[in-house]
Amino acid sequence: MNPLPWSPGRILAPIALSSAILTIAVTHAHGWTEDASSPKYVSLLEGFEEAAVSGPPIPRAEITTYTRGLFRNDFSSGFHPRWFEGQWAYDTGNEREPLTSTALVEDPDGDRVVASLQPDVGGLHIVLRSMVPRYQIKVRLKATSPAASERPVLRATCASGYPPQGMNSREYLYVIEESLVGETKEASLAPGEDWQELVLLVDRVLGSHSVLVVLDPDVPVSLDYVEMVPLGVLAQQEESAESLAPARPERVRLESRTMDCLVLSSGGQVDFDVTVPTSSPRLGCSLASVGARAHSTKYRVLVDGEEAGARTVSIPRNRENSRFAPWEVSLEKHAGREVRISLRFEGEEPQDIGLFGAPKLLGAQKSLDRPNLLVLSLDTLRADALGCYGAERPTSPNIDGFAKQGVLFERNNAPASLTLPCHTSMFGGQNPIVHGANTISSRVSADRTPLISERLHSAGYQCAAFTAGGQLDPKYGLDRGFESYDIADPAKVVVRRGKRVNQVQPALDWLRSHADQQFYLLIHSYLVHGFIPEEEYIPLFQQDLPEHILAMTRTEIWKQGDAGDPLIMAHARNLYDSTVRQIDETLVAPVLNLVEELGLADNTIVSIISDHGEAFFEHQKFRHGKGIWKELVHVPWIMRGPGLPAGVRYEEPVRLEDFTPTIASLLELPSVPYQTGRNVLEQVEETPDTILHLNRPTVGRWDGIVAGRWKLLRHEHLGKITTHLYDLKEDPLESKDLSSEQPRVHEGLLRRLEHRLGELVKLRMQLPGEDAAEMELTPALRAQLQELGYIDDN
Repeated sequence: MNPLPWSPGRILAPIALSSAILTIAVTHAHGWTEDASSPKYVSLLEGFEEAAVSGPPIPRAEITTYTRGLFRNDFSSGFHPRWFEGQWAYDTGNEREPLTSTALVEDPDGDRVVASLQPDVGGLHIVLRSMVPRYQIKVRLKATSPAASERPVLRATCASGYPPQGMNSREYLYVIEESLVGETKEASLAPGEDWQELVLLVDRVLGSHSVLVVLDPDVPVSLDYVEMVPLGVLAQQEESAESLAPARPERVRLESRTMDCLVLSSGGQVDFDVTVPTSSPRLGCSLASVGARAHSTKYRVLVDGEEAGARTVSIPRNRENSRFAPWEVSLEKHAGREVRISLRFEGEEPQDIGLFGAPKLLGAQKSLDRPNLLVLSLDTLRADALGCYGAERPTSPNIDGFAKQGVLFERNNAPASLTLPCHTSMFGGQNPIVHGANTISSRVSADRTPLISERLHSAGYQCAAFTAGGQLDPKYGLDRGFESYDIADPAKVVVRRGKRVNQVQPALDWLRSHADQQFYLLIHSYLVHGFIPEEEYIPLFQQDLPEHILAMTRTEIWKQGDAGDPLIMAHARNLYDSTVRQIDETLVAPVLNLVEELGLADNTIVSIISDHGEAFFEHQKFRHGKGIWKELVHVPWIMRGPGLPAGVRYEEPVRLEDFTPTIASLLELPSVPYQTGRNVLEQVEETPDTILHLNRPTVGRWDGIVAGRWKLLRHEHLGKITTHLYDLKEDPLESKDLSSEQPRVHEGLLRRLEHRLGELVKLRMQLPGEDAAEMELTPALRAQLQELGYIDDN
């Protein structure tokens, strides 16, 4: 055993937990108070229940030309242009046109036209470009089958975006159900063939613009009419006072960012009685407005009735361009005083809605009870691509310099080679067999896998994430605990007004504005994952290869790479190394430089880490997610921070699931049960085994164990089981299989692997709540996963 040359006690002694932070954690929910030693931060959302609210109710519908029977279709004059049934056609200009296939027929029992829906189609859409959070849906219908005992079911749900090309309504239902606020609404048609009216209430997410009503019959159905009425045009007595309030807290997603918001009607105001921090006091938030058309809205901050700040925010013409804009209001003249702070939104039209994203009081914290945490997760970065891990190419000068200032874990193993299971292990402290989030459609269980972000939020940290989405999309559940969660890749270069812009700036702006706070900032990028470097980085490691190889696009490289052509592999690795150099200069360097500039190095734990590696045919595999060999699971983990020594290289094996327990120990967070990771700073008599696990239908099931100098892999696919045994001391690249040469070691490790797997399964069965759920992918998320190569064209 080669423990780190310091003890956790020496690290944590200067940052012992004070009683003040416990007091604040309790008083947040009851109105914020402070004394001279308390943290200078309070979320106004957490005090919302105690606040005074005034103004008109939040509108349930935009005022439109439809004054009666809003979105009503009785089929008497054909099909309403807002409704369609059938499949989406190709794009035509900036719009998508439906292929309407609904049959309109004369009702044999009356002189009216009705719509006939058959079981193989079974649904209707309405595409709305309006801001309507809640609907009442009425449908008058009857079954037309002789089998009177069958009961067709009406289902209604909401989605963002459009159905994929060629997908009918019934199929699309299973794609979008996870886009809901609440559950899919259902109503069953009673037996018999008489006309019946079914009524459902449907909530939908702010910013969504597609509503789906699906008749899920096993028999044909006739529709007399379908009516969709926003609740704002119903009598107010049908709504509770709470649902019609001028303001409410809600988690809202606009463009790429998800935020905890205070949602206000036009003219709505919320008053908070608070004590203003004494040092550098200010109110911080992000703003966004939504409405029926493009125009200006105004946000005001009042202190004891006097205006302290005002800002104009425009509603964009295209709602897809709605985004949050950061805003701070100085409260210096009110420092230390008990005041009433009022947040007010003023729109030009009654249906305008204003969003105060993550509103909070901020004040300088001259001494922190615990260090900050900043994590750079560089997706798909294999350890040996960095100079500090032995790379001969100059791929990572900034990361290498960072490694000399902190602790480098030489043998950090990812448990799998996919983004979601590895990040869940990293931030949840559990092996994939325990947390169960092992597929691209798994949602991490909130009951079974508490995240480091949730624990830090509960401890008073301000938590924000700037990720690249994909398998870190909020739908997977890894956004828990973050008040702001962005999915616009911080390292991606975009073109704005003719200029190339690196999207790391929002993360830098957040860090700058929260420099005097206690924070957790996560920055994640897929730049290395895609290995498409900017043009200036391509020549850095370009070799003399044939022109047709150099001209290959990434798609061509991905499609042809599985054949293992050495020239294609050389070109792919050159591009990969170029993206490593690019992310080192365009993401890592700016973040580390800003940490120094803001004076945060002495009170911030900074961690550079990756989830899994990338294969270039070392074991006849290209890219990742296809095995658990070294090139796929040996990933960097480097930490620097208060009390940590400089230039230490930790030689014993550690695991990605050890990240959260180690960070939790450094930050003195309360322990949580059901973790398989350990605090690597603690000295142990024997290093735990590393258990690897990957299970995908396309590649089969992989299990592995690293025990001392030995590594054993077991692969089961299509009924065939193979094993591989490697001596890591003599063969660190895992190039020689010793299964037949070392039968006793082989059999012993197989038994040991089975035992460890059994222990993990037993632990998983002890976890509370439901297991990681399988979810249907939304079209937008499916498209991004396809772009990342996790879903093929078929």
